[in-house]
Amino acid sequence: MWPGTNIADDKCGRLLVIECVYEETLIRLINIYASNIDTERKIFFKDLKKWCTDNTIILGDFNVIQTEFDISENNVFKGDVSRRELNLLLNEMNMCDVWRTANPKVRTYSRRQLVKQILKQSRIDLFKFD
Repeated sequence: MWPGTNIADDKCGRLLVIECVYEETLIRLINIYASNIDTERKIFFKDLKKWCTDNTIILGDFNVIQTEFDISENNVFKGDVSRRELNLLLNEMNMCDVWRTANPKVRTYSRRQLVKQILKQSRIDLFKFD
């Protein structure tokens, strides 16, 4: 481990936090694996705020579709109670989806699944930072 590096987790296996110093700036990396149950995910995103500080980067499997451009044509953009909580966190922490900001209307996917012989695709693995 590098000098000045700290590691923490949530004891549930849903997040890993690594703090390190880069060019005299403390950086906090949070790797997440959010639940695939939207009500649990909503609570997770709400609780995630306590781990966020300045210079925080959140990456991992968010398990939520943020925009209609993040799903294939064979999917339906449904309501999701966790989406609002995630957006509140991102807005409050002044974070953005790096890839979506650079590619506002491009469709690309990190998850693929065959459902009744229909390929459904979504982008749920994300990288957010301030």
